[in-house]
Amino acid sequence: MEPKYIERLVGKYCKIVIKEPGEKKGTVRIGLIENINYLDNSITVEIKEGENIVCVDNIIAIRSVQ
Repeated sequence: MEPKYIERLVGKYCKIVIKEPGEKKGTVRIGLIENINYLDNSITVEIKEGENIVCVDNIIAIRSVQ
């Protein structure tokens, strides 16, 4: 996924579909995108359970819910 698309979503609530390596189905997370780390190729998402760090390569789909 291109970083320029994710940059527009920083500070917004988003629905993210994530598929970890080795899993058959993806999981859905809804949360606030807080930060993009270009060195680690990851984003930080604030969800109900706390912060979650997601690798950009594992994201299948992402969209704003606001």
